[in-house]
Amino acid sequence: MRIVHLNLTDSGGGAAIAARRLHVQLRREGHDSRMLVWRKYTDDRTVQIFDKRPLPRAVSQLAGRTLDAWGMQYLFHPASMTLPDHPWVRDADVINLHLSHGSYLSTRVLPELSRRAPIVWTMHDMWAATGHCAFAAADECDHWLSGCGHCPRLDDSPAIRFDTTHMLWRLKSRTYGRSRLTVVCPSAWLADKMVQSPLLRRFPIHTVANGLDTEVFRPLPKAVAREALRLPQDRTLLMFGAAALHSVRKGAQLLERALAALPEDVRANLTLLLVGAQSERSTPSWGNLPVVEMGGVDSEVLMALCYAAADIFVMPSLAENLPNSLVEALACGTPCVCYAIGGCPEIVEHMRTGYLARPGDVADLAQGITFLARETSARSEMGERASLYARRTFDARHIAARYLEIYEEARSAPAVSAR
Repeated sequence: MRIVHLNLTDSGGGAAIAARRLHVQLRREGHDSRMLVWRKYTDDRTVQIFDKRPLPRAVSQLAGRTLDAWGMQYLFHPASMTLPDHPWVRDADVINLHLSHGSYLSTRVLPELSRRAPIVWTMHDMWAATGHCAFAAADECDHWLSGCGHCPRLDDSPAIRFDTTHMLWRLKSRTYGRSRLTVVCPSAWLADKMVQSPLLRRFPIHTVANGLDTEVFRPLPKAVAREALRLPQDRTLLMFGAAALHSVRKGAQLLERALAALPEDVRANLTLLLVGAQSERSTPSWGNLPVVEMGGVDSEVLMALCYAAADIFVMPSLAENLPNSLVEALACGTPCVCYAIGGCPEIVEHMRTGYLARPGDVADLAQGITFLARETSARSEMGERASLYARRTFDARHIAARYLEIYEEARSAPAVSAR
């Protein structure tokens, strides 16, 4: 089967990682999978920038910035309008759209794209169902259920300056109505949102988790992993990782407060392992704990070593779909502490593979870290259960097989007529 994946980038960020892992697995199984992106970071020849011409790129970026400044979020992106004529798109059996926001794609191209081939749209957040935001104010806003407008949180990512959310919501509705779409959600939490969405409930909706290579992400002896990374052997390592550690949504400020609240016996033996980029303008004190900074890590092998070296992985995010980091940590046999938000409870089972804290409760987050830091036997048992569960549930081969079934269903659905 010939599949073309569309995404903002081929590396960096959860959507890019999930999209590329699916793409790679499909190629391993003999399918003609290719990937079109706006920005390319890898040397993969099966990934291509969809328009390299300097002038169209410059015009698109200028148009995007200008319209975004007036609240016309991603309405006009000239380069993306050439996608239906790209040779890879013309030859495709299926188009798998991934992250659709980020000022690289105008949704107005979806009807024409879907006349070339059916679109399977993998939702990595709620943006397609809202007037502008990716997580509907972390589940606190329901305006997306009735057309948006009077937005209470214009600053929610991706932010807009003026409240054009009702207009944007209506334009999405008209565009989707002329498109041939199948929706895939990595979590049941997000699938439930899409089923409720007046914009997207008209389409087939499936739940398929993000996959990973369980031969790369697997348990290793901690002493070996720490030796390879030159990490201390005699400390409890608490790992926190994100593409941007300072991101408000990733909860660094909550983690800092939780670390400061830990009992002294836990703090005395705890070292924080940070994986990801930090902002030079706002570097937290991390509770004045010893810190080892790995910086941004692009290698999956190196990332797996970090998880394997850690005793505990913590994710204090307040808004998530199905975060790759939790899946990766569990696959490496590292129990997790996180808030019970979004799709996280679909990954972490409370007190069996980790600790689910009450959303936003700093004391409960600290309690989870404390429990796993003190109870080494329980931590070991959780890690064993976690790796077995991840291998059974998130292996890339199982995920690719499910996507192939959905691709076939999408191909057999009626084509969209020009309107």
